[in-house]
Amino acid sequence: MTLPVVFSSLEDKPILCLFSWAGGRLDIFSDLILHLENDCSIYGFPIRGIENEASPHLTLEQMALDYLETLAPVLGQRKVVLGWRIDGR
Repeated sequence: MTLPVVFSSLEDKPILCLFSWAGGRLDIFSDLILHLENDCSIYGFPIRGIENEASPHLTLEQMALDYLETLAPVLGQRKVVLGWRIDGR
C-alpha cells in the first residue's frame, strides 16, 4: 500500500487526490494546495519506488488499485476529485 502525504484532512469536505508522475514530486502542487487546503481534504501520492524502498507499480491498473485501497478507509460517501500531472510543467 502506498501511504499518501496528507496535506489537509477535513471529514465533511470532498477529497482531492494529487498524483505526480515525472520525478515523483508533489511540491509542484504547492500553490494549489495552499489555495484549497480549507475547502477539501488533500492527499498527495508520491510515485512508489522513486524516493522509497517499495517496488514501483508495473501497470496503471496496479497503481489505481493500490491508491483505492489506501483511500478506502476515508472515502465514505464523499466526492473525490482526482488530479494527475504528467506533462512536467
